[in-house]
Amino acid sequence: MKKLLIATLLLFSLSATAGNSDTKQALADEYFSLINFKDTWKGMVTQISARLPENQRLQFVDIMNNRVDLNKITSGAKASLKKHLTEKELLAFVEFMRKPEGRSSLNKMRLYMADVVPIIQGEMKRIQEDLKKEVQARAK
Repeated sequence: MKKLLIATLLLFSLSATAGNSDTKQALADEYFSLINFKDTWKGMVTQISARLPENQRLQFVDIMNNRVDLNKITSGAKASLKKHLTEKELLAFVEFMRKPEGRSSLNKMRLYMADVVPIIQGEMKRIQEDLKKEVQARAK
């Protein structure tokens, strides 16, 4: 009797987990349909290419838009969302993206990142230069 109860509980917990996984998959799918990942990707590629030397831009855009497997990235991104976010958190993302303000704010994130990434890069360069000076000073 005890073994039957344990087996029943185990089966119930497995089916509950699968259902949760199915719901999370559906939410991740909906989120990606709402954010239009392909357009988001192309916008990101354009933003990054603008920071490259002019003679490298076209090749970079071509590689990123024609050789990168977006299906692979999308699958991995969805799997990561399911892994790290709860069902309620995914639902909050979806509900936010259903609103015009959500879609608008996502579109503006590339502008935000365009402002912030150079600051981060500048800090990384500064730290690298500082560390190089420290290593050179110790070598003397």
